[in-house]
Amino acid sequence: MNLRQVSNVRDMPVLDLETGAPLGRVVNWVVNPRDQRIAAWLLNKSRLLQAQPAIVPADIAEYGPHMLVARDRQTVIAPSEVVGLPELITNQMSVVGFRATTDQGQILGTVTDIIFDTISAQIQTYYIRPQTLTGLLQNDLVLPASRVTKIEPKRVVFGADVVSPPPVQTQEQIQAV
Repeated sequence: MNLRQVSNVRDMPVLDLETGAPLGRVVNWVVNPRDQRIAAWLLNKSRLLQAQPAIVPADIAEYGPHMLVARDRQTVIAPSEVVGLPELITNQMSVVGFRATTDQGQILGTVTDIIFDTISAQIQTYYIRPQTLTGLLQNDLVLPASRVTKIEPKRVVFGADVVSPPPVQTQEQIQAV
């Protein structure tokens, strides 16, 4: 498995494998909420009135340390060429910045990053920043994608048991320490 943080892909140039020519820069991405996969990488617009170009992960030949390499120039497409992609873009299904909650409504925090497999584009892990005063001092929660029950616009929902309260210590346990 080749894992990569999605935040590290933002602003990377996309180059043509055949010619080495730049095809654009990654400015965002969209996630398919049904299967938790990166649906497409969104590139910067090259012309003012042009639709934002996209490239699907299957057309990425390599995820380099400082660039993405596309199979060829024809892999950069208009979002309307992929079924359902315009709706994902309209709903801003990037997941990063979404509120993370449990299916019982407990707020976990905000998704700050995701880890995905570069071969399958499957999300593996979510990083959640707690939204409390102590959240600034706490580390991010690291939750597996397998615990996600659904993804909605602006919200990722996890099973209720992803965060369990710390065990309560009895007076005898405290004195024994």
